[in-house]
Amino acid sequence: MSEPRGSGVLRHQPSHDGFVPAQGPQQGFAEAIDRHIEEHFGPVEFVYHEIASHLVGVHVYVVAPTEERPYRTLITSGMSDLPMTVPEGHGISPHVELMLCLPADCPCLG
Repeated sequence: MSEPRGSGVLRHQPSHDGFVPAQGPQQGFAEAIDRHIEEHFGPVEFVYHEIASHLVGVHVYVVAPTEERPYRTLITSGMSDLPMTVPEGHGISPHVELMLCLPADCPCLG
């Protein structure tokens, strides 16, 4: 018999007792990330920066549409500064970033 739905939910347990400011990437890493995104995804239109970040500073790069990639691409940077807790035995990296593609004319960024 299979387990009921939701039985695999992991609950977050804080490892601190208050606000811990993010250290942020070293300047060389930030520049390397900028170059990597521009080289592999296209020109960066702008970046959303967190002002006061807890543990990690997450930045969202907004990449302009190109002929090859005719949609707007959002890419995070900073989430992977610290490892996530992942289930054992799954072979999942604890360091991740996110990427989302939206229609080029999406009004949600206007």
